[in-house]
Amino acid sequence: MASYLKLNSNKKALAGALTMTRALLDKYEVNAMSIKVNHNISLLTSNSKADKTNNLLSQFEVKFLQMAPANEADKYQTVCRYSTPGCRSVCIYRNGNGRYPNVINSRTNKTLFYLNDTGLFMDKLMVETAMFEAGTRIQGKVPCIRPNTLSDIPWEQKHPEYMARFPDVIFYDYTKWPYLERPDESLPANYHLVYSRSDKTSDREIDTNLNNGRSVAVVFRRELPDKYCGVKVVDGDRHDLTFLHSAPSIIGLLAKGMAKTDTSGFAVDK
Repeated sequence: MASYLKLNSNKKALAGALTMTRALLDKYEVNAMSIKVNHNISLLTSNSKADKTNNLLSQFEVKFLQMAPANEADKYQTVCRYSTPGCRSVCIYRNGNGRYPNVINSRTNKTLFYLNDTGLFMDKLMVETAMFEAGTRIQGKVPCIRPNTLSDIPWEQKHPEYMARFPDVIFYDYTKWPYLERPDESLPANYHLVYSRSDKTSDREIDTNLNNGRSVAVVFRRELPDKYCGVKVVDGDRHDLTFLHSAPSIIGLLAKGMAKTDTSGFAVDK
């Protein structure tokens, strides 16, 4: 865990971050002008869970990349390869502020931006990440980004240059990809994954993750048990920084929205 919490905050590093921000911004603006597109949308944003985490753990600063899940933005393309009927039917996508048209449109537009102009999207994401890191360092905090708030893109496979460029930023996500397709040894040192159980998850997949030291997130309908599959359950709703929990653990999440009445097996009864 110590490697995740390391923060290089000296003046030389901060100057380097600001220089990189300027260079990335110049590249993005040139590329955006070349195709005559002006993407004013902010990619890295906050929500109530991020705000709760920032208030509770003041040494960290958290930002989320919130896309539309699965094929909500484009029925022919998905950003959640291993989504299931259960998770799609109870997705938190439209919980809370997510039910408002402006939020739905924002998430949809980000997803279409990624799917249709991937290179430019990554340029802009680099710019925003560099600016976020520089600003967070000025505050003396640890920058954290959850790039798959509602999606499940294997960033380390599709865009390995992204996290490599920001070694002092902590990236973390939940994922439904099988462990063997995204094993820990294939991840950058600054990227932390937790497996997310669904209605189609086998006991074998849970065991594979736990036996390899990866925590598993489980949605419980009413209350969190002390243990699940013989492993201690920790409260995943208290804050969002999954990498702070000892691993392997069961990260318990209480059912929200439609998950409270789920019958697919996505939500577990204690």
